[in-house]
Amino acid sequence: MSQGEFDQMDLSSYHAWVGMRGHNDHTHWNDAGDEHAADAWNPDNGNHCVLVSYRNNTARGASCSEKHFFFCSGVSFRVFIPEAKTRDDAQTFCTDRQMILSTFPGTSSPQWPGSPFYVAQEFPIWIGLHRNGGSWEWSDQNPSDFRNWAPDLGVAASSVQGPGVGSDCVSVSSQSKSMSVHSCSEAFPSLCYRHNVVLVQELLTWEQALETCRILTPSTGSFSLLRLQQSEMDNIKNVLRFSTTSKVWVGLRFLGGSWFWSDGGAVSLSSLPVCPESGLHCGALVLNETPGSDPLIEPSDCSQTLNVLCYGEP
Repeated sequence: MSQGEFDQMDLSSYHAWVGMRGHNDHTHWNDAGDEHAADAWNPDNGNHCVLVSYRNNTARGASCSEKHFFFCSGVSFRVFIPEAKTRDDAQTFCTDRQMILSTFPGTSSPQWPGSPFYVAQEFPIWIGLHRNGGSWEWSDQNPSDFRNWAPDLGVAASSVQGPGVGSDCVSVSSQSKSMSVHSCSEAFPSLCYRHNVVLVQELLTWEQALETCRILTPSTGSFSLLRLQQSEMDNIKNVLRFSTTSKVWVGLRFLGGSWFWSDGGAVSLSSLPVCPESGLHCGALVLNETPGSDPLIEPSDCSQTLNVLCYGEP
């Protein structure tokens, strides 16, 4: 992952418990005996507890055993609680603090357009970064040193010690996109992500690289030797920094008098020689050390052993 990838993500959607509950054909607030008409919300299929959903500004029934964030209300205030709990546990949390699960004031309908429930909130979301012994690792084991620790963690978290000791899993916040540490047993939403570009840090010939990409994690979809695409350039440059060789194999091959990509894509790289030197018939990507510059393609000996860049379709 990179800062740019996080910045492009909209992580603001959430569900949260409120103090409405269904019974037969009616719904009622947990702090009052009055019942509201069934057209406010229909507790079908045994989903007798109510969630509000930010971004589509609606309320819906849900199983009371699901874990979600929730709102508590006091006499003159309302607070969003970014801790995922069952509906009953959420209600207990509120009452233990002399509050109640929040209601929709002055309306019988959870679709009230002006509801304060339907606003963006800051909350944690699990990502794949976790503490493993003396270092931080990503769950897919793909190399990345990207860190964006929350200001209150400072440099302590980056040294794997300090305020986060005993909290071995990492979340990213929905609004600021900063990272925090938590106990791995806490319940939060999770961000699932599939790397399209994967670095294989083995020393392989071009033919071995081609076969390795084809059999890479087949359960997540098909991979092939990388075909260079400008849209993936930031990710490629980030991954290249962890190569153990000065250049890496990509899916470029000179055969029958022309260059082609191993996945059948057309080649439009003007920097490639029309007729490469004898034996230099495979393409390798070389990291250009000039700041802001893209990697370079270099014709190379196919029997040379290099690291490999594999690519999987999104």
